[in-house]
Amino acid sequence: MDRLTVFFTGIFLMLQITGLAGSTSRQYHFIDAPMSWTDASQYCRTKHTDLASVDDKNEHHSLVTAIGATDENFVWIGLEKAPAEWWIWSDGIGEVLLHEWDIEKHLGDCTIMAPNIDWFANHCDKEMAFLCYGYDSQGDIEYFLQTVGRTWQRAQSYCRQHHVDLVSASTKQQNENIQAAGEGSIIWIGLFRDYWVWSDGRHTSFRNWVENYPENVNDHNCTMISVADQYKWKDGACEAPHPFVCHGALKSKITVVKVKMTSAVNLNLPSVSDSMLQQIQARLEEQGVTDIKIKWRAAEGEQIFDCQNEDG
Repeated sequence: MDRLTVFFTGIFLMLQITGLAGSTSRQYHFIDAPMSWTDASQYCRTKHTDLASVDDKNEHHSLVTAIGATDENFVWIGLEKAPAEWWIWSDGIGEVLLHEWDIEKHLGDCTIMAPNIDWFANHCDKEMAFLCYGYDSQGDIEYFLQTVGRTWQRAQSYCRQHHVDLVSASTKQQNENIQAAGEGSIIWIGLFRDYWVWSDGRHTSFRNWVENYPENVNDHNCTMISVADQYKWKDGACEAPHPFVCHGALKSKITVVKVKMTSAVNLNLPSVSDSMLQQIQARLEEQGVTDIKIKWRAAEGEQIFDCQNEDG
């Protein structure tokens, strides 16, 4: 049998093992390599999408699961000090303001609704009645009035533990429904003054601070998860080295490799070509390269390998 000189082309495609970038659920990746917040952000943008952002408490649960058991005290996420303040809702719907109201800084950073439906800024450490919301079995919103006074942050924690969150209003009708559910009480609602933004540009307003945080010290411009505080958040100095969490799948890279081989075996036989792929994959893994997948490339209806006699 004549020996054959065989030319073939293989595609080496970098793929994230846990899923593709187009997945609808956010993927979190714990990186146990302490870096400053800035270096961690650059790493995440190179390897994934960005430092972790969180839309709601369900995503926060996924984030905590990704971190798992760790001996580290603090873990960076993507929340950083904003250049300007804004008023946002506790449950993550962002910035929605329905009418003009008095928001002078000296009045406080949290919001009460009066019995006449007006809103007022107030100091967050005041103990007030509050209104939580949740959903019934039909998916319709329900309100739960709590008349035992709590600070705004403790009211938020109570609502998240027992229901969904403090109430939010994105329409005038919702605002009127909240007024009615308040039964004439002055109540905390979920609107608060915030000074923080997500590094990936998301406008979600979900926050999960440790009580009495953020401290808003001058150089505390970045946010970390405090493992010892039930994975709630603290502000800290961005230069401090901590592990961190990225979100998004690994970015893919395609490399085309052309190889010239001499063989007396027909390499177009599926059993042969599949075996070769398995051997190449195994050799790569022996070298510590575990985050790639490979496949042959061939035009539709054509063979993988172009063959010609050794003599030309």
